[in-house]
Amino acid sequence: MSAAWSVSAGYAGPVQLCVADARGAACAAQEAALATTTGGIHDAPQVRFVGHPDLPANDPFLTPWLDKVAAWIDEGRTPHVYLHTPDNRLAPELALRFHAGLAERLPGLPPLPSLGEARSFP
Repeated sequence: MSAAWSVSAGYAGPVQLCVADARGAACAAQEAALATTTGGIHDAPQVRFVGHPDLPANDPFLTPWLDKVAAWIDEGRTPHVYLHTPDNRLAPELALRFHAGLAERLPGLPPLPSLGEARSFP
């Protein structure tokens, strides 16, 4: 089975879990509660999202995280968001979609560098 889910360290709210079979059959959403880190949410909360390869299918699951990440930025926090797809081939496109949604909520957000301009690390 492949899975799409979002996980956050330091966030105690409900998290939507979505599991799809290898054919990409429709997801069945369920809620799961996450434990908070000691001391609650810190200044650099982290979100890891493993998405479905059909990028638009992730939108209902990304929307709550877009709202949460925008709120964290407004509060002065520095969230770290890690976006993946099952084989990570589409992860850059998923990141661009996430950033576009975040820019709608935070109009002053600077643009991301294009994929060709992004620096690679050894």
